[in-house]
Amino acid sequence: MKDLNEKALEFIVQDIEDSGKLSSATHYSDYFEVITALVEIGNLEYAKKLLLYLSRFQTWRGVFEFEQLQEDNGKYNAIMYLNLLSKYLIKSNSLDEVKFFKKNLKKSITSLRDYFDEDYLLFYRIGWNQRKEFHFKENLYFLSLALEFSDFLNHHDFNQLADELFMIKGKVELGFERYFFQEDIVIQYFIPEEKYYQGYLDFEIRRFYTEYAFSTKFTDSVISKKLTETDFDEHFFNRLYTYLFFKKTNQEYKKYIKKDLKFLMELPTSLVPKKYLGSIEKSLFHEEPTIVKMSNKKYNVLIKGFRLKVAALILRLLA
Repeated sequence: MKDLNEKALEFIVQDIEDSGKLSSATHYSDYFEVITALVEIGNLEYAKKLLLYLSRFQTWRGVFEFEQLQEDNGKYNAIMYLNLLSKYLIKSNSLDEVKFFKKNLKKSITSLRDYFDEDYLLFYRIGWNQRKEFHFKENLYFLSLALEFSDFLNHHDFNQLADELFMIKGKVELGFERYFFQEDIVIQYFIPEEKYYQGYLDFEIRRFYTEYAFSTKFTDSVISKKLTETDFDEHFFNRLYTYLFFKKTNQEYKKYIKKDLKFLMELPTSLVPKKYLGSIEKSLFHEEPTIVKMSNKKYNVLIKGFRLKVAALILRLLA
């Protein structure tokens, strides 16, 4: 386990450029996973370096316009950044660090009103067709930071910012419960003007539960469902989040990590059947995926994208 932990951390550290950029990131959610992991294991030096890199892209309005990545157009409201910054500041518990990030912090919190809808009591984003989209994930990320961080800011005498967070939190709690939790579905996002919505699968519900513990009759049934190894996803990002869900809900998870240890040492993308040759990947994307042959009777492993996220989740599981 120690070797796996060291390999995962080394992989992440080697990916961080002097500027603080993650050189192999394809989506800004990579930064979310990596910074969250670094904060949880107490590696605040590198977490700060990454936060400083992200801070460069904050506009005067408080929103973020990152450089475009392979799978990401780079335009974000401040919630993802604020979630990460709150985790970092709470972990460091340093007034000097709060003062250091004060400008970014203030812009992030004061800009929240710019994309908050008073009718739905939720944060929104503007879609490609200029219509409001209400997404579960960013509203959940806000709720996961709001209470503890509001108390933290009050403790350090940043009362005005704390009050703003707390007031919005009360509204979002109402909108969150009212619109995202229907009788037998958790809404991923909805577009009121188009009367369109999309739901989450059960494993996605468990994933987000690790960030913020929500509870309805339906989600409680998903959370309490007993899972066996046949339910584990072959994609390691989803698979490791299942283990993290076990850890967060005080269930057995270490035995599954041990069973996957040989696979995990490769920081793999996913399990693939022994007969898999990667021909589909090659024909679609004109590139040869890396397949590592394993001693396992059923599976080899595919190594492609998502390795930063896999490494980050390994750190969180072994912390």
